[in-house]
Order: sequence, then structure tokens, then C-alpha cells
Amino acid sequence: MNRLNICWGLLGTGDVTEIKGGPGLYKNPNSVLEGVYNRTKEKALRFAFRHGVPKVFNSVDEMLHDKYIDIIYIATPPYTHHEFAIQCLEAGKAVYIEKPLTMNYAQALEIDAKARQKNLPAYAAFYRRGLQKFIGIKDLLDSGQIGAVRMVRVTHWMPATEAEKRGELTWRLQKEMSGGGKFWDLAVHTLDILEFFFGKMQALDGNVTNQGGYYDIDDTVTATFRYENGIVGTGSWCFVADKQVEEVVIAGEKGNLRFSVFGKEAVILEQNGEFELFNYRFPNHIAMPYQGSIVRELLDMGKSNADWEQALDVMKWMDHLYHKSGDNN
Repeated sequence: MNRLNICWGLLGTGDVTEIKGGPGLYKNPNSVLEGVYNRTKEKALRFAFRHGVPKVFNSVDEMLHDKYIDIIYIATPPYTHHEFAIQCLEAGKAVYIEKPLTMNYAQALEIDAKARQKNLPAYAAFYRRGLQKFIGIKDLLDSGQIGAVRMVRVTHWMPATEAEKRGELTWRLQKEMSGGGKFWDLAVHTLDILEFFFGKMQALDGNVTNQGGYYDIDDTVTATFRYENGIVGTGSWCFVADKQVEEVVIAGEKGNLRFSVFGKEAVILEQNGEFELFNYRFPNHIAMPYQGSIVRELLDMGKSNADWEQALDVMKWMDHLYHKSGDNN
């Protein structure tokens, strides 16, 4: 884009935008948050006041017709992503879409087709690709610290909350709004970061089930997967377990790496029975480095770690797993 700054529009002002995803839009160099929209105008006004945003739009259409806006951050629940993304692209605006991208792979492909038709970039909000922790893990893998990678093991367990047991469910556990259960909401981050490390998947198989009975959609998933480069892996996700466990283990011929995708714990490198810990600092606004790299990319000042094709690939395989398992019954 032939300009000095990238101007953002923010569609939705929920929790994810307050600290994680919103401030980076105006705190990064060459990045301006031009205006916001929320269907409840008072929420948009309060957000604009707290963050010093100059414009509050009365409608999505008004935002789309703002000549200064280059890209729109779609930070609304997943059931709205497809419609809003198509509208934004049709209006000539690039899109940055919260995860999960859409309710299913078919919707994601329609967004991709519209972006190609309009010759506009599309981004998924997989901000971990901008964090030094995951860039550091990739560097360790690429430099051969553990030798050839043999396999990957993912474990993500957590107990059901008391509110969930009482049937008090957030939109994330209402299929018509979220597209799936906590796996659909959380595992996308893990599967995306593994594609950041290893490239696209070639196969994914498994089971999507409801074991706890606290709500109507899935709470437990088991899977095996294989990447195009031959690396294989297994995963277990249980959101009605007795305790919290969240860990990825990457086993290599000369050692292994252990780390959390969602926590700030040190990355552990084990070789010959000896351990080395790698600690990384985290920014106050966790999406800010990734968003900054996208701004630089849009200004032709560098390449970001964002990969739209891999984001689509994650959607493809998750959708495949859900449909194979009978639509998460």
C-alpha cells in the first residue's frame, strides 16, 4: 500500500480487544486505529474513550465507506465472520479475522475466493506467530538442536467450570455461535503453531465426542496427524478432565522440546538427560508484535509470519475431523 501508515477499523469491542488485540492497532509504529463499531453503540463509545479512538461508526456500512481505513479487524463471534469478511473485502478493505476463522471450511474458502478476486490480503489472528517464544522454538528446531523430528505429542486437558456444570454457557459453547466446542476455539492455536514449525498437514484423523454431558457440543477430542514433510503426531484434548494439563512435546533423534502453547512457562530442551531452559518475555498486548509485522508487510517494509494458506489448512482439517465424527456428536 502506497502510504505512510496503515489505518485500521475495529469491528467488535469485546474482551479480546481490550488488552490482547486492540491496543496494538494504535501503539505499533505506522499503525492507526481510525474507528470502531459495536452493535451496542454505548460499548463502542466507551471503548473509543478508553483507547482514544477518534471515530465511532453507527453501522458496519459506515465503517466500510470510510476512505481512510485499509484493513478491518473482525473481532466478533465466529458465526459473523464470514458475512463481515465478505462485506469488508467487497468494499476494498483487507481483513484480519479472529480465530476460529469461520464456522466451517466452506465459509473460509469463500472468504479466500473473495480476497483473491479483489486482490486483497486476508489474515488470521494467530498472534503467537509474532511472539519470541514461538519464533525461538522454531529457531531451535530449524537449527537442528534436537536433530530430525520424529513425532509430536499434544495434551490439553482442563476441568469443566462450575458455571458449565450448571448449564450457564458462554457463546463459545453454543454451536450456532461458535461452530464447535473448546477444541474449535483453542486447538486452532496449537494446530496453527505446529504448522508454523512444520508446514501443512497431510492427514488428520480421530474422534470428537461429548463425555461430560454438561452441554450439547464436543468436550473431548483425540487425534493423530501427519505433516507433508513426514512428521507424525498425536493429540488429546479433554475439557471435562480432573485437572489442568497443557503441553506439547516434540521428540527428535538427539533430544526433545517441551512447552506450553497457552502458558508463559519456560521452553525445556532435554538432551542426554540434561535440561536447558529458555525463558521469553511477553508483551503487555500479546497480539501487538504480530500486528506490527502485518503493518510492516502491508507497507512493503518486511515479511510477517502470518500465513493465510496455513490458516485455511487448519480450518480444512478441523472441519474434516468434525464431519468425520458425525458433526461432533
